[in-house]
Amino acid sequence: MRVAIAHQAVDRGAAPEEQDVLVQVAHVAGALEQLGYATAVVPCTLDLQSLAQRLEGLAPHVVFNLVESLGQTDRLAVLVPLLLEARHIPYTGCPAAALLATNDKPAAKRRFRASGLPTPAWWTRGGGGPADDLAFPGRFIVKCAAEHASLGLDDSAVVWAENLAQLDAALAARQDRLGRPCLAEQFIDGREFNLSLLQRAEGPRLLPPAEISFAQFPPGKPRIVGYDAKRQATSLEYHATPTGRCWTNWSSWRCAAGRHSTCAVTRGSTSASMRQAAPGCWKSMPTPACPPTAASRPHCSAPACRLPPQWTTS
Repeated sequence: MRVAIAHQAVDRGAAPEEQDVLVQVAHVAGALEQLGYATAVVPCTLDLQSLAQRLEGLAPHVVFNLVESLGQTDRLAVLVPLLLEARHIPYTGCPAAALLATNDKPAAKRRFRASGLPTPAWWTRGGGGPADDLAFPGRFIVKCAAEHASLGLDDSAVVWAENLAQLDAALAARQDRLGRPCLAEQFIDGREFNLSLLQRAEGPRLLPPAEISFAQFPPGKPRIVGYDAKRQATSLEYHATPTGRCWTNWSSWRCAAGRHSTCAVTRGSTSASMRQAAPGCWKSMPTPACPPTAASRPHCSAPACRLPPQWTTS
């Protein structure tokens, strides 16, 4: 079987979040070749015609999709799945419809609300968002509306606003700084968990939750996982945000996943963060590549962290 490994083309001197995909490509190619598959690495750009011609020449049986962005923005990553679907080429990970539904944070939040899932109140420039639900005065977090990897997210992203005018001004300033559309969310200060849901024919499967610990943060520091926590190995945030603690109250997770698993994605996989201070407040992050394996999940040996029978991950 021939497998094409697609990823966004990476320029010399690219940012760490861009270079990371090359490490993923090496691991995926090595694993596939050990299993006896023939592989070809396919860097992708906005030149979709060249990509289509390359795939036609390779004639892969399947494409392992690692494309997370195109043209320096995550918003265009969906173009590769759209092309593959148009050419009837099977590929791993979330379909184009799921990427479209989840890469746009305001759109995803509207879907959550429509499906009955609470999500923090938000606001975007031009009047987007449920303004009546915003609590003033209060703290808000201002972030990119359609990018991942905490791009541009640092402590200054958590702002205090007395009213909507102040919040709109902070939002405008952030957009000017980052050069990308942003949204402001009511800041939820509490414990944070990473969850992964796999949509299967028999229903969703919930992988063991992992908690991000902020115990090493100094008093007053916003408890967020910003860009430095993910990408800057010399920063305090990188070393002070370990994961691995598991929450043992599975009934709440099972209930939420079982009722609302199709509100953001229809198949493939997605992950979400949930803050205990506001039960049920979700955000979604699509997974372009294949579902995580047991080796890639956070390790936890506690018996209480084993999945119930109906949620087995095998």
